[in-house]
Amino acid sequence: MLLQIPIDLYVQFFKKSSRNKIVGYIAGFDFNSDKINMVIINKNGILLDVKSEHFPEVTSHGFSRGKAKDLRRQALAKLVKYARNHGVKYYVV
Repeated sequence: MLLQIPIDLYVQFFKKSSRNKIVGYIAGFDFNSDKINMVIINKNGILLDVKSEHFPEVTSHGFSRGKAKDLRRQALAKLVKYARNHGVKYYVV
């Protein structure tokens, strides 16, 4: 089960004083069977960067589940490293 919460709704429940304490950027992820999409925004919700990792071979008939899981983990690790190097401190899945 995947729970998706819009960032506006999430930020709405922050205290006004704590909203100003957010230091660094926020990365949001969207997972699909053959790709992972990532966006980076600042604390005001302004879009700073978009990056995707594609791995279409994992949906091919007969492709090993273990190998597919490994490719997905590698893609996620690559995106998290990219985000960290660009000042992301918070991650939303």
